[in-house]
Amino acid sequence: MSLNSTHEDYLYGSYALDLRSLLKSAENAAADLSIDEDSEHRAVIGFGYDLIANRDVAIEDLEAVGVVLTAAQIAAINALNANTRGIPAALAGLALPNAAAANALLDRAISARTLDFDTFFRNKGVVLPDSREKAVLMSMWYQLPGYFGGELTKDLVAGNRAEVWYQIRYQSAAGGHRFRVPIRGPICRSALVRCRLE
Repeated sequence: MSLNSTHEDYLYGSYALDLRSLLKSAENAAADLSIDEDSEHRAVIGFGYDLIANRDVAIEDLEAVGVVLTAAQIAAINALNANTRGIPAALAGLALPNAAAANALLDRAISARTLDFDTFFRNKGVVLPDSREKAVLMSMWYQLPGYFGGELTKDLVAGNRAEVWYQIRYQSAAGGHRFRVPIRGPICRSALVRCRLE
């Protein structure tokens, strides 16, 4: 099953660029080249690249975008865990070389989540071609994959576009689900309009 129709009239020229735009809006509109803390006091860099959430690949990702890590920074990244709050002293000077590196880091984080996203929906029998609708759903998955364990997935499987819209618009922050920017917020509401779901 799939949504009856999807839209490929991208705002920024492609699925990948529309998705990147949605995530930049949700994470922070301008790249922060220096390490910073997010609202949950987790170490982030670039467009909200969470060093804790990505700790298994953070060293590889940072080096791939041109960051030269010291031995102390590598040790600090390896020591990160789900309970780490704040910026470890060894990471205080960590910075990306430029905005292109921030974009590349975001793209690497998207790629790491895309396989799980595609596999999850393929196993449910849901066909989601690259489209503006898929960009909205993937931006939600990027922030909180667990959201898709409920009604939204049932409605996608059933191909019920109206209920999918309802779940995104009104239920995305229900039941304790917490997005960095609630789907009901202006950015995501704008994304729904862009995707002709609203």
